[in-house]
Amino acid sequence: MLGAGIAADVEIVRNVRLGFEAQYWQGKLKADELREDDEEDDHNVLRGIKIPDPGSDYKLKYWETYRLPALTYVIQLRYQLPLRSAWSPWFGVGAQAATTLPFEIEFDFENEKNNLEITLAGQSTAMTHWQGMLFMLGIEGQLGPHFSLGAGGYLLTPFGEERRILDKQVGLKTHLFYNF
Repeated sequence: MLGAGIAADVEIVRNVRLGFEAQYWQGKLKADELREDDEEDDHNVLRGIKIPDPGSDYKLKYWETYRLPALTYVIQLRYQLPLRSAWSPWFGVGAQAATTLPFEIEFDFENEKNNLEITLAGQSTAMTHWQGMLFMLGIEGQLGPHFSLGAGGYLLTPFGEERRILDKQVGLKTHLFYNF
């Protein structure tokens, strides 16, 4: 998934920052199975989508979406290590929520008797939920009096034991900040 967004943070005590982010992401998904309770699961990406029933002779081969748009919202605390260098490492924790925007989905079915394949479409509804805790580690450097550049890795792990699609993530974010 690729995304872009805006972020802001403020130093609340020496070397500790409180930050907020809002990002737009877009990606695609494909899977070759459904759980029995996918239609009723309140936190599943397929919630709100009526899964078509082409008949008892057909079995789901796979489903996919070519454009899965989402908005994410993050609140975080970061500790900047006080080093006397142009580049400073930091670590942080946060929480993230996501809104999956409406998207189209295709279901491909195969007839078990004659191997005939058919594709049926579905449409989702918007859905917002808490995704989980963020654990972050990165580095940031001053480019001048008003700009800083940084990069950081993150691990997003879900709240509780219930796993939802898109909730378990490992990634890299880069940022360019304007400092007031």
